[in-house]
Amino acid sequence: MSDSRQARIDTLLHLLHKTVVELHAELGPDVDMVLEPTGPTPVLLRDTYRALQESEARYRALYAEIESIYQVTPVGLCVLDRELRFMRINERLADINGLSVEAHLGHRVDEILPELFAQLLPIYRAVLDQGESFFDVEIHGSTPKAPERTRYWVANFVPQRAATGEVTGLLAVVQEITERKQAEEERDTQRRLFQSVIDNAPAGIIILQGDTLQAKWVNAAYLPFLDEPYRNSLIGIPASIFLPNFATSGLAAIFQQVLATGVPYANPEYEFSGFARGVTYWHWALVPLPTDTGGVPDLMIIAYEVTKQVRARQQIETLAAEMNATLNAVADGLIIYNPTGDIIRINAAADRMLHFTAEELRATVQERWAARHLLLPDGTPLPLDQIPSALALNGQTVLGKVLMIPQTAGTPLWVSASAGPIYAPDGRLLGAVSTYTDITPLHQLQEQRELFIHMVSHDLRLPLTVVQGHAQLLQEDVETLHLQETMLPSIAAILRAAQRMNGMIQDLIDSARAETGELQLQCELVDLRAYLPNYLERMRTAIEVDRLHLALPDDLPPVSADYARLERIITNLLTNALKYSAPDTPVIIRAQREDASVVVSVTDHGRGIAPEDISHLFERYYRVNRDHDTEGIGLGLYITKRMVEAHGGRIWVESEVGQGSTFTFTLPVAT
Repeated sequence: MSDSRQARIDTLLHLLHKTVVELHAELGPDVDMVLEPTGPTPVLLRDTYRALQESEARYRALYAEIESIYQVTPVGLCVLDRELRFMRINERLADINGLSVEAHLGHRVDEILPELFAQLLPIYRAVLDQGESFFDVEIHGSTPKAPERTRYWVANFVPQRAATGEVTGLLAVVQEITERKQAEEERDTQRRLFQSVIDNAPAGIIILQGDTLQAKWVNAAYLPFLDEPYRNSLIGIPASIFLPNFATSGLAAIFQQVLATGVPYANPEYEFSGFARGVTYWHWALVPLPTDTGGVPDLMIIAYEVTKQVRARQQIETLAAEMNATLNAVADGLIIYNPTGDIIRINAAADRMLHFTAEELRATVQERWAARHLLLPDGTPLPLDQIPSALALNGQTVLGKVLMIPQTAGTPLWVSASAGPIYAPDGRLLGAVSTYTDITPLHQLQEQRELFIHMVSHDLRLPLTVVQGHAQLLQEDVETLHLQETMLPSIAAILRAAQRMNGMIQDLIDSARAETGELQLQCELVDLRAYLPNYLERMRTAIEVDRLHLALPDDLPPVSADYARLERIITNLLTNALKYSAPDTPVIIRAQREDASVVVSVTDHGRGIAPEDISHLFERYYRVNRDHDTEGIGLGLYITKRMVEAHGGRIWVESEVGQGSTFTFTLPVAT
């Protein structure tokens, strides 16, 4: 209520009250007569008096009602005069400004609200000078209540007029909207943030109008998915147009289902064949977006093309299938482990060979193999820390380790085990792989071969010993009794043939022992300066000793060697040197010390060895293609090499065709 109107009401109430009081005083004792009239005049006075009393009561009740509304209204109210002084203000507006009601009354707006006055002055002037009204005017700034804080209000301004129509002031209705404004700003910020995220999202996003399925909004990531000409403009175009085969591909049914049920649809690998580039794969979702009006919801498509990923996975699956088929076709057992020793792949051969139980598959590497009681070829248990797969998981490579796996029933399983680590390009250990070759048949064959060789050597040596013994007796009788001396060459031929046969039998035995690791040495100190002359003297009847020449230094140290094996080494090398060189050419035996070894060489001046034969010379059963009358079975140099290596030495040959050959081997110096 304006002050001018309040003033008029107050004046009216005052006049009514004064009239009633004066009338009551004038009548004095006759007032009862007026209230209980007996004639026309008293009745008129009575009615006038009562009408005045009722008017006063009504005006006072109206005033009290207006005052109550003015004070309890949730919005701020104030009345300003033409000088912009506060003539009236309610508690709500006073609280908004941060001052008491009394602190406002009589003071100008620029004194109370200096920060807001510049915004308000043009409105005040228009209301007071031109009588205009303003509604829903937004104002922002600070007040004495919170000078450091920006606040927001919405206000109405209307002119206050006298009975003559003159504008005497203005009424302001103010409502604070700071919280609403902040909420709107927060919502706008979130909307802008969401918009930025959507615009820059790697996934394509499009919003369709629910009833027409026309595109309402689309981000930049979605457009490249489409065929021309829709890569540039899509707004207003129905999905049935920019998505080829919309009806026949099943998309239309999906859209209808989502619209009908309100349940989102998602498919991480949707196959679509409508685009010009052929079959594509999509990780996409269709989400209903309820509208404010409650009508048909809009639809949001979120799509990300995964064609490359799907095809890469399909290729990996194909390669994996090919690898599985390949591994299962391999005769050798193969197991792949992860870094902790868990089996992640085992091929069919390994499964058939090892028969791991489910419990063993869950066990650690050591636990898994401990239950199998692995044995080394000599029958001793394999230490758990020497298991090939365990070594591979520690970064070591194991090649061809022969193991025996006892079986609950039947023949033990013999395997050749190899294992190695698997590394990532950055050096991380990814796991290990182990292979197992079933060598049980080979082991059985080796056992049979060894048995056969030993049986043959025994059966051959027995009659050979008889032949050799009788030939020696016959030779002694001929020489002693001076019988037909023409028989001596024949007897000598029999003895040489027996010795050669004995040598070949010994080669067979030594070959078998070398292959099975049974070539045992009894090493002792051997002085070559004494040993070699003695050897030549003992061999005089068997080889052409006169062609042999020794070149031994005086300071030659003794060697550590097996006396009998050393004789075989020397005999094989000298026999070959004499056999493949001319009868009138010498064969030289040299020896000298080099570091911790003594180097012994046998040099002849024979036909030499072709370069293509040298690399095969020490192989088992290998014979150089020479004259058809060459004797032997190709084991001599093979056995020689094995015996040298058993001593810890090495052997090699240097040869030139037409000039001769030098065979050299080393023996350790005795310590």
